Amino acid sequence: VMEWLVGEDLSQRLERGPLTVTECVELLKQVGAALACAHQMDIVHRDIKPSNLFLCEHGERTVLLDFGVAHIDRESTLTALTIAGSVVGTLNYMAPEQASGDTKISAAADIYALGRVAYRCLAARKSRPVAHVAAALARVMFEEDPPLSQICPWVPEPLSMLIARMMSKEPLRRPQNAMALLGELAALGPLRSTAPVAAPPES
Repeated sequence: VMEWLVGEDLSQRLERGPLTVTECVELLKQVGAALACAHQMDIVHRDIKPSNLFLCEHGERTVLLDFGVAHIDRESTLTALTIAGSVVGTLNYMAPEQASGDTKISAAADIYALGRVAYRCLAARKSRPVAHVAAALARVMFEEDPPLSQICPWVPEPLSMLIARMMSKEPLRRPQNAMALLGELAALGPLRSTAPVAAPPES
Protein backbone atom coordinates (compact mmCIF):
# COMPACT_ATOMS: atom_id res chain seq x y z
CA VAL A 1 0.00 0.00 0.00
CA MET A 2 1.37 3.40 -0.99
CA GLU A 3 0.29 6.95 -0.31
CA TRP A 4 -1.95 8.50 -2.99
CA LEU A 5 -0.24 11.73 -4.02
CA VAL A 6 -2.09 14.63 -5.62
CA GLY A 7 -0.08 17.32 -7.37
CA GLU A 8 2.72 17.33 -9.93
CA ASP A 9 6.38 16.48 -10.10
CA LEU A 10 9.03 19.19 -10.15
CA SER A 11 9.81 18.70 -13.83
CA GLN A 12 6.20 19.58 -14.67
CA ARG A 13 6.33 22.62 -12.39
CA LEU A 14 9.54 23.87 -14.02
CA GLU A 15 7.85 23.89 -17.43
CA ARG A 16 6.03 27.00 -16.16
CA GLY A 17 9.24 28.77 -15.14
CA PRO A 18 11.85 28.92 -12.37
CA LEU A 19 11.24 28.86 -8.63
CA THR A 20 11.72 31.85 -6.37
CA VAL A 21 14.63 31.86 -3.95
CA THR A 22 12.29 31.08 -1.05
CA GLU A 23 10.65 28.19 -2.93
CA CYS A 24 14.03 26.72 -3.86
CA VAL A 25 15.38 26.91 -0.30
CA GLU A 26 12.22 25.27 1.04
CA LEU A 27 12.56 22.51 -1.57
CA LEU A 28 16.18 21.94 -0.51
CA LYS A 29 15.15 21.72 3.14
CA GLN A 30 12.33 19.24 2.50
CA VAL A 31 14.30 17.00 0.16
CA GLY A 32 17.30 17.31 2.49
CA ALA A 33 15.17 16.13 5.41
CA ALA A 34 13.98 13.10 3.42
CA LEU A 35 17.52 12.27 2.31
CA ALA A 36 18.79 12.68 5.87
CA CYS A 37 16.59 9.75 6.93
CA ALA A 38 18.11 7.63 4.16
CA HIS A 39 21.69 8.78 4.70
CA GLN A 40 21.49 8.03 8.42
CA MET A 41 20.79 4.42 7.40
CA ASP A 42 23.68 4.49 4.88
CA ILE A 43 21.25 4.47 1.94
CA VAL A 44 22.22 6.51 -1.15
CA HIS A 45 19.31 7.33 -3.49
CA ARG A 46 21.46 7.72 -6.64
CA ASP A 47 18.70 9.19 -8.84
CA ILE A 48 17.73 12.60 -7.50
CA LYS A 49 16.11 14.55 -10.35
CA PRO A 50 13.03 16.78 -10.86
CA SER A 51 10.76 13.94 -11.97
CA ASN A 52 11.51 12.10 -8.69
CA LEU A 53 10.46 15.07 -6.55
CA PHE A 54 6.68 15.26 -6.24
CA LEU A 55 5.04 18.50 -5.14
CA CYS A 56 1.89 17.99 -3.06
CA GLU A 57 -0.60 20.44 -1.58
CA HIS A 58 0.16 23.21 -4.08
CA GLY A 59 3.89 22.76 -3.62
CA GLU A 60 3.83 23.03 0.17
CA ARG A 61 5.09 19.44 0.64
CA THR A 62 7.72 17.64 -1.42
CA VAL A 63 7.88 13.85 -1.53
CA LEU A 64 11.05 12.03 -2.60
CA LEU A 65 10.15 9.18 -4.98
CA ASP A 66 11.78 6.12 -6.53
CA PHE A 67 14.43 4.38 -4.47
CA GLY A 68 14.64 1.75 -7.23
CA VAL A 69 18.38 2.22 -7.87
CA ALA A 70 19.37 3.12 -4.30
CA HIS A 71 22.26 1.29 -2.69
CA ILE A 72 23.58 0.78 0.81
CA ASP A 73 26.91 2.49 1.42
CA ARG A 74 28.60 -0.37 3.27
CA GLU A 75 31.57 -2.39 2.07
CA SER A 76 29.80 -5.70 2.69
CA THR A 77 26.82 -4.86 0.49
CA LEU A 78 28.26 -2.81 -2.36
CA THR A 79 29.13 -5.79 -4.56
CA ALA A 80 25.63 -7.20 -4.43
CA LEU A 81 23.96 -3.93 -5.33
CA THR A 82 26.30 -2.35 -7.90
CA ILE A 83 28.15 -3.92 -10.81
CA ALA A 84 31.66 -2.48 -11.13
CA GLY A 85 31.97 -0.17 -14.14
CA SER A 86 28.22 0.22 -14.65
CA VAL A 87 26.46 3.60 -14.72
CA VAL A 88 23.23 3.80 -12.73
CA GLY A 89 21.10 6.94 -12.55
CA THR A 90 20.24 9.89 -14.80
CA LEU A 91 23.22 11.55 -16.49
CA ASN A 92 21.95 15.15 -16.35
CA TYR A 93 21.97 15.02 -12.54
CA MET A 94 24.65 12.41 -11.92
CA ALA A 95 27.76 13.05 -9.84
CA PRO A 96 31.06 12.56 -11.72
CA GLU A 97 32.12 9.66 -9.51
CA GLN A 98 28.80 7.95 -10.22
CA ALA A 99 29.08 8.59 -13.97
CA SER A 100 32.55 7.02 -13.95
CA GLY A 101 31.08 3.74 -12.70
CA ASP A 102 32.77 3.92 -9.29
CA THR A 103 31.23 1.38 -6.91
CA LYS A 104 32.12 3.45 -3.83
CA ILE A 105 29.30 5.99 -4.10
CA SER A 106 28.71 8.00 -0.94
CA ALA A 107 25.89 10.27 0.18
CA ALA A 108 27.83 13.16 -1.41
CA ALA A 109 26.58 11.90 -4.80
CA ASP A 110 23.00 12.69 -3.74
CA ILE A 111 24.14 16.15 -2.63
CA TYR A 112 25.62 16.77 -6.09
CA ALA A 113 22.38 15.73 -7.81
CA LEU A 114 20.29 17.89 -5.48
CA GLY A 115 22.60 20.81 -6.22
CA ARG A 116 21.99 20.36 -9.93
CA VAL A 117 18.24 20.27 -9.29
CA ALA A 118 18.46 23.52 -7.31
CA TYR A 119 20.53 25.11 -10.08
CA ARG A 120 17.88 24.26 -12.65
CA CYS A 121 15.09 25.44 -10.33
CA LEU A 122 16.61 28.92 -10.14
CA ALA A 123 18.26 29.29 -13.54
CA ALA A 124 15.49 27.52 -15.48
CA ARG A 125 18.13 26.13 -17.81
CA LYS A 126 17.56 22.80 -19.48
CA SER A 127 20.56 20.68 -20.40
CA ARG A 128 21.72 20.98 -23.99
CA PRO A 129 20.92 17.89 -26.08
CA VAL A 130 23.91 15.76 -27.02
CA ALA A 131 24.32 13.34 -29.88
CA HIS A 132 26.07 10.57 -27.98
CA VAL A 133 26.25 9.25 -24.44
CA ALA A 134 30.03 9.79 -24.47
CA ALA A 135 29.46 13.52 -24.92
CA ALA A 136 27.00 13.52 -22.02
CA LEU A 137 29.54 11.69 -19.84
CA ALA A 138 32.27 14.18 -20.78
CA ARG A 139 29.98 17.04 -19.78
CA VAL A 140 29.33 15.47 -16.39
CA MET A 141 33.01 14.76 -15.79
CA PHE A 142 34.61 18.01 -16.97
CA GLU A 143 32.23 20.92 -17.70
CA GLU A 144 31.64 23.56 -15.03
CA ASP A 145 28.49 25.65 -14.80
CA PRO A 146 28.75 29.41 -14.24
CA PRO A 147 27.85 30.54 -10.70
CA LEU A 148 24.15 31.16 -10.22
CA SER A 149 24.76 34.71 -8.98
CA GLN A 150 26.50 35.43 -12.30
CA ILE A 151 23.64 34.40 -14.56
CA CYS A 152 20.81 35.12 -12.09
CA PRO A 153 21.60 38.33 -10.16
CA TRP A 154 18.51 37.86 -7.99
CA VAL A 155 20.04 34.77 -6.32
CA PRO A 156 21.79 35.73 -3.04
CA GLU A 157 25.54 35.09 -3.10
CA PRO A 158 25.53 32.76 -0.01
CA LEU A 159 22.96 30.47 -1.66
CA SER A 160 24.82 30.60 -4.98
CA MET A 161 28.04 29.60 -3.23
CA LEU A 162 26.39 26.71 -1.37
CA ILE A 163 24.83 25.32 -4.57
CA ALA A 164 28.20 25.66 -6.33
CA ARG A 165 29.81 23.60 -3.56
CA MET A 166 27.05 21.01 -3.81
CA MET A 167 27.88 20.70 -7.52
CA SER A 168 31.64 20.41 -7.02
CA LYS A 169 33.31 17.75 -9.16
CA GLU A 170 35.33 16.77 -6.07
CA PRO A 171 33.11 14.87 -3.58
CA LEU A 172 35.08 16.06 -0.53
CA ARG A 173 34.29 19.70 -1.32
CA ARG A 174 30.54 19.09 -1.04
CA PRO A 175 28.47 18.81 2.14
CA GLN A 176 29.10 15.13 2.86
CA ASN A 177 25.50 14.12 3.49
CA ALA A 178 22.02 15.55 3.89
CA MET A 179 22.48 16.22 7.61
CA ALA A 180 25.47 18.44 6.83
CA LEU A 181 23.49 20.15 4.06
CA LEU A 182 20.60 20.94 6.42
CA GLY A 183 23.08 22.50 8.84
CA GLU A 184 24.51 24.71 6.11
CA LEU A 185 21.04 25.74 4.94
CA ALA A 186 20.13 26.73 8.50
CA ALA A 187 23.36 28.75 8.75
CA LEU A 188 22.33 30.83 5.73
CA GLY A 189 19.62 32.47 7.82
CA PRO A 190 16.67 34.27 6.20
CA LEU A 191 17.12 35.01 2.51
CA ARG A 192 15.21 37.65 0.64
CA SER A 193 12.26 36.21 -1.31
CA THR A 194 13.27 37.22 -4.79
CA ALA A 195 11.93 36.01 -8.12
CA PRO A 196 13.60 36.13 -11.54
CA VAL A 197 12.82 39.19 -13.62
CA ALA A 198 13.29 37.28 -16.87
CA ALA A 199 14.22 33.75 -17.85
CA PRO A 200 17.94 33.55 -18.74
CA PRO A 201 18.89 32.02 -22.10
CA GLU A 202 19.45 28.28 -22.22
CA SER A 203 23.06 27.12 -22.23
